[in-house]
Amino acid sequence: MGTSITSSLDKAVFSISTSNAKNTNISGFTIKNTGSGDGIRITNASNIGISKNTITTKSIGIRAVSADNLDIRNNKLTDNPSAISLALTSYA
Repeated sequence: MGTSITSSLDKAVFSISTSNAKNTNISGFTIKNTGSGDGIRITNASNIGISKNTITTKSIGIRAVSADNLDIRNNKLTDNPSAISLALTSYA
């Protein structure tokens, strides 16, 4: 994998939270959060790609709320209490 990012915060390591973030891709990262935050959080966004990441958290690996057209594939989610959470999300 590419770049490793380790956080101990109670916030998501990656946070995409605007409709202006269309066509954003998160790929090739090793993401670890030892705090209580998510690995990747997507809120009110569309056309987001998440692929080829390794995600380890004490919370949710990938969380999407009010999101559309998500392409989530080939990720390795380990030791997360919950791997993926989708709420009010379509076309994932």
